[in-house]
Amino acid sequence: MEKTVDQIRRKKRRDEKRAVELLKNLVSFINEGNSASRRVWDILTALRGPDNGSSALKDATTARLRYTLGLQEDKGNGFRIVKQPMLAPKFAIFAHKEAVEWHFSYHYNEAYRALVALGLLVEEKKNEN
Repeated sequence: MEKTVDQIRRKKRRDEKRAVELLKNLVSFINEGNSASRRVWDILTALRGPDNGSSALKDATTARLRYTLGLQEDKGNGFRIVKQPMLAPKFAIFAHKEAVEWHFSYHYNEAYRALVALGLLVEEKKNEN
């Protein structure tokens, strides 16, 4: 069944209302200033990724973070996903250390720690022989 113009407009208005409510709730939660709200902020700040143009670094870090959170590619959202779990910072960033900016490295590390603290990720430990 094809949607009418009126149905499409109503859906758009509902989606916009949902977006506004989501943002209000998110801001309210972050403004609580507790450890859980700080962890959410840490995750949000790492979602965009590095600004240095390194696709390999973005694939090793941000694209995996998005996948770990459950975000889906090809939904009209305009971002890339790598369908592999997020790596611990020392493993993800070490391989791309020439491309890593300190600022992004900090955000990625904090997002990783936040996901572990929230129970959304099991901390990765590798043998260091």
